[in-house]
Amino acid sequence: MDSSLGEGKILLPRDIEELRFSRSGLSGSMADGFQMLNNARYVKKCNVYQEDEIECIIRLSSTEEQQSRGVPFESLEELSLYELPNFIGLYMWEGKAAVAPLLPGIFTQLTDLKIFGCNKIKKIIPWSLLQTLPNLQKLEVKYCKEIEEIIGDEDNDGSPVISSSAEITMPRLKILSLVNLPKLKSIYNGMMICDSIENIIIIFCTNLKKVAPLDGQPSSPPSLKNIHVCAREREWWESLEWEHPNANNFLQPFVKFW
Repeated sequence: MDSSLGEGKILLPRDIEELRFSRSGLSGSMADGFQMLNNARYVKKCNVYQEDEIECIIRLSSTEEQQSRGVPFESLEELSLYELPNFIGLYMWEGKAAVAPLLPGIFTQLTDLKIFGCNKIKKIIPWSLLQTLPNLQKLEVKYCKEIEEIIGDEDNDGSPVISSSAEITMPRLKILSLVNLPKLKSIYNGMMICDSIENIIIIFCTNLKKVAPLDGQPSSPPSLKNIHVCAREREWWESLEWEHPNANNFLQPFVKFW
């Protein structure tokens, strides 16, 4: 379903499975503009293109208020965000929401997340949101000029301040693609267990010093097939820092220089 907002709020069919927004006038939170979005429980795919005013997908309020509206995106499997100049994150905390836990069910079925050309966002996944993404299989982030972290602590979205140094697990992540992120400094600052990872693509991310899904373990992840690196960035790859002294040796067979 393609949509153009116009004036007023739009009611969506409850059984709709796919949404596509392109220059439709979205602003603030995407969910705010659609009265029935929280009840559209069967949406599986959502694409958002060139929406100049959108800041987030969901604006979280208190748990009681959120429960009264229902759990949004409980069936969402694919989310693609393209060229959103004011987008700062998947969600924003509102009022006292930061002291309440996230509602179970938000994004729990998400398998594929793409964020391209969003030049205001600095962090993709706040630490507090990670627990709601157990099924994430593919994460692609490209051409985002201000990205500093993939998984990190709170910044200006009002989310809780939680230290991102604990060990985390992403049990189903298979593909991680990071392209042209000039300010990216960290994928994750702590230990990241990702035994399902198959392909990692890192191109033009030369401020990155460590590759968290590959670091800190005595051997390569069991499912790993390829590590793609730009041929012109061989020196960057060889300068990466590793916790395990033999990491560069056991990872080298998987590296493919493009």
